[in-house]
Parts: sequence; structure tokens; C-alpha cells
Amino acid sequence: MQQQASYFAAVAVMMGLPVAASALETPPIVVTAERLPTSVDETLAPVTVITRADIEATNPQSIDDLLRLQPGVDVARSGGLGGNTSVFLRGTNSNHVLVLIDGVRASSPASGLFAWRQMSPAQIERIEIVRGPRATLYGSDAVGGVIQIFTRQPEGVTASVTAGSQDTQRAEAGFGFGAATRLTLNTSFVRTDGISATNPGNPSYDPDDDGFINRSLNARFTAPLWGNAALRLSGWYANGDVEFDQGVQGIVNGNFSARLTDSPARVWGYALTLGFNQDDIETKSAFPSKISTQRTTLDWQNNLHLSKTQSLTLGLTWRRNIGKNSDPATSVVVFNDFTTNTGVYANWLGAFGNSDLEAGVRYNHQSEFGGYVTGQFAWGYSLGAGYRVILSYGTAFKAPDLNELFHPGFGGFFAGNPDLEPERSRSAELAVRYHQPGGRRRLEANLFYTRIDDLIAFEGEMSQAINIDEAKIPGLELQYTDGIGRWSLHSSLTLQRPRNISTHARLLRRPDSKFSLVLARALGNGGLIRGELLRVGQRADVGDETLGGYTLFNLSGQIRLAQAWSVEGRIENVTDKQYENAFGFNTLGRVFYLSLRYAADD
Repeated sequence: MQQQASYFAAVAVMMGLPVAASALETPPIVVTAERLPTSVDETLAPVTVITRADIEATNPQSIDDLLRLQPGVDVARSGGLGGNTSVFLRGTNSNHVLVLIDGVRASSPASGLFAWRQMSPAQIERIEIVRGPRATLYGSDAVGGVIQIFTRQPEGVTASVTAGSQDTQRAEAGFGFGAATRLTLNTSFVRTDGISATNPGNPSYDPDDDGFINRSLNARFTAPLWGNAALRLSGWYANGDVEFDQGVQGIVNGNFSARLTDSPARVWGYALTLGFNQDDIETKSAFPSKISTQRTTLDWQNNLHLSKTQSLTLGLTWRRNIGKNSDPATSVVVFNDFTTNTGVYANWLGAFGNSDLEAGVRYNHQSEFGGYVTGQFAWGYSLGAGYRVILSYGTAFKAPDLNELFHPGFGGFFAGNPDLEPERSRSAELAVRYHQPGGRRRLEANLFYTRIDDLIAFEGEMSQAINIDEAKIPGLELQYTDGIGRWSLHSSLTLQRPRNISTHARLLRRPDSKFSLVLARALGNGGLIRGELLRVGQRADVGDETLGGYTLFNLSGQIRLAQAWSVEGRIENVTDKQYENAFGFNTLGRVFYLSLRYAADD
């Protein structure tokens, strides 16, 4: 309680800072929350947007540097750059976050997890984070929320080189040309000697450095067709090699989509998307394995504009998940199986005077457990003078992944179970927002409660996967943004209690409290200096271990040398704090990075 009180005091001081809005700030348009272009101020869901300008101001070395500062988002990485990364949204499990890349599901069908270490910041144009259940619009996995990554779309020619601690080397290059018919291409490479991923607390401790290499590429082609119709082809590919104490992992990820959109009349428009996802991991060690998965998706979305204040979104989705797990040393196939899923959904949006309403329902049919219905409802009321109150309720589910269904285990232990039911959740939320009319000051408070039933745990006979656990997660998110002149301030406080209902134990690696503060000042000629403060509370880990809380301070900045040239720098963990995100695994101490960037508009 004392620690939480100190955080509240920090927010009170922060809100009393003598900063006032002096410039008009247009709220960003997002598409993830409603599957329609909507202003952040108009959407009824809590949304955070990370723009390309934010990314360049941060000069991040991994996507972790961007996500961990956001409200409701907790990040745990095992080791240095390239280490296995888990992302938790509103205290839910790491596989309760639906990850989309350019609208296509990107997590592994085998584990339900996305390979965050494969996504280089150089490949990102923007990120939209929607907190809270979105199963009605997206189906399985969106229990804690949705994180959608839009791949980089350079303007003209861009290039950069980076050098830093642990002999880190990074190179990026891209171009974008055309107007109505447009082609963009972006590529990046990074290698680092790394640090020892483990420490003496880990049974497999080896003091050698564990390096990482990543090569990634994304491309997009857009072209007009007939009338208002347009075609978009998008692709992202990443190939990485990750060293660990017992060997090395080769990781390949790819996402591809073909999207046809048409709005032949003001009343009706549609988007037809064909998507493909590939996720391969080959482990070379004393216990080799090769896991290869593919996902094919088809999504048909129809948007009906019923009036100036009402719209209806109707959709049909289909996907097929295929997974093969084998031992490359013996060519023995551990399992080779698939699941299919079909869903239909409807989501209505309406505005009446000071009120905004949203109501949606979805029916999903999965080949293993059958049908399941989810729904969502939200009501927003404008109080005037920039204030708004929102009430919402939603249900969601997480379908068992291929490992949980089909893995035969190890001698029968820790085996999957084809009779598993989906994990089910229900969430309620009360939000209060303030946006200074014509200004930059924003306040937001979100009080939420999530309960998850039928959680899958390996606790059955011979530790087989069964539906047994239940969890509850009450929480509060506070955000404050302000600015005056060249100064800007962004801060957030997250308080939550992720707990197992039966045992009252903390859910692993998720803190009860997190506070972030970002203060930046624009310099002359396009330069910038930026400071980040991150305070994370204690967390529980495996083996009844407790990870201590920690505070990190980071600095970044950029100086414009000429119209197209700039120098960027970043110092992470300025105070060289020693801490753990996972028991037995090291984290980076004080590290330095320096970049030279070229960007010429087309």
C-alpha cells in the first residue's frame, strides 16, 4: 500500500506541473479498435498509438523499448537482445494478446505466442494497442486486448547505421515511390555479441555471451483498380539466430496478405483479405527439435453506413492452423495436425445526442470444441468541456493451441488433450477521459475487472493439459499527457492484482504496479532530447521466487546535421541497475548506441 501511495503521489505532483497547452493537437485515427477508421477521442475502447515519430524519438533497439512504457503493458525478456520475450496485457497471460501484422494474425499456432524478438523497430510504421476484450471483432486470443503492428512505409529513400555496446551493429535501408500506385520496401540487419543470458540462479547457467542475429524485410504494393476499388499486397519476413547456453535456435517468421477494398456507394463498402502466416523454430542442441506452423486466413468485412450517426459492420472469417513438430536427429514426427475455425460477427455503432453506443456479437465454430458465442457492449456519454464517461462489458475466449491439443508429451508426461475447452473471460470497465479542447492536455482513468475461467494448466493425470484454473484481475490505469511549446510530457500508472482465484497466488511475471514518465524537448532544426523513467514493482516467478522491483532511466536524443542527415543516440539503464525480468536470467546493464540516419522525402 505504501508503494502504491507513492505512485499516486507522483501522479498528483505530475498533474500539478505548470504546463499548459499552446498548440492544437489532432487526435490520431485508429482502425484496430472498431475495424473502422475512428479518432482516438471517439472510440469507446482504450487505445494507445505509437507513431513512427515516437519510434524515431526513442531510437529503440528492440520493440520492448516501445511497449514497456505503455499503460497496461508488461514485458519480460529472458536475457539480452534476442532473448525470449513475453508481453502481458492488463495482467492476462502472454497468449491472451492477439497480435496482428498489417491485419493478419502473427502468433504461432503451436504455442499461441508471437516471436517479439523477430520484429525489428526498423520494420514498424506504427503500433496500435487496444486494451480490453475484442473477441467479438477478432475471435480467439483477444482476451487482454489487441496489438496491431503496421509495417514500415518509407517516404523516399531512408538509411541508417548503428553501433553500440556488446559490439552491436545495425543497418537499415528503405525506399517508397509512387502516389496512387505505390511501392515501398524496407530492410534491416542487426547482430550483437550479447551478454550471458543466464546467471548462477539458473540450473543451466553458462557464463558465455549469447549472441543474436536478425535479418528482416517488409514490402507493400498498392494500386487502384475500378471505381473506388483498390488492391494492397503486404509482406513481412524475418530470419533470426539466437544463441542460448545449450545451443542455438534458428527462427523464421513471415506474414503475407492480399487485400481488396471497395466502396462503390456511400452506404456499403467491403474488404476481402487473404492472409498467410509462417512460424518455424529449429533448435540445435542435445535435445533438437523442429516446429513448423502455417496459418491461412480469409476475412470478408462489410461496412454498412446506415446514417450519418450509425454504422453496422458484418463479417465472415475462416482460418486453418497447421503444425508439425519433429526431431531432426531421428526424423521422428512428434505430431502433425491441424485445426479450423469459422466465425461470423456483427458490430453496431450509433450516436444519439451526447451518447455513443456500441453493441456486437460473434459466433465462432472451432473444429475441436465446437461453437462459442462472445459479445460486447459500450456506452459513452459526453459531459461537455472535453469530458467523457464510458461504461463497457465484453466476453472473450482463447482456443487451445496445437501443443495443448496434440503434443504427446515426454513419456506421456505434459501431454496435450484434444478434449480441452476454450479459456473464457468476461470483463467490465469504467473510463473517464478529458481532452483539452484545441489543446494537448489529456487525462484518462480506466477502472477494469477481468475474470478468466477454464484456464489450461498441466495438472491432470501425468501432468496432462486440463481446464482447471481461474483468475481474476482488477486494475486501474491512469494516463496524463501535456505540453507547452517545445516541451511534451507523457506518463502512465498501472495498478493491478493478477491472481489465481483458487490459490490466491500472483500470476507470474506481472507486477502489481508500474509507472512510466517520458519528458521530451524539441530542439532547433528538428533535433530532440528525451528522458524515460520506468518503475516496475515486485513480481512472482516460477519456484515461488520473487523478483524485486526496479527503476530504469533512459536517455535518447537526435541532432540534425543537414536537411536529410541526423545523428541519434541512446543510453539505456543510465544508473546501471541490476535486476531480473525472469528468475535466473540476466538483463542489460548500462548500454550505449549511436546512429547516423539519412532520410530524403520522395
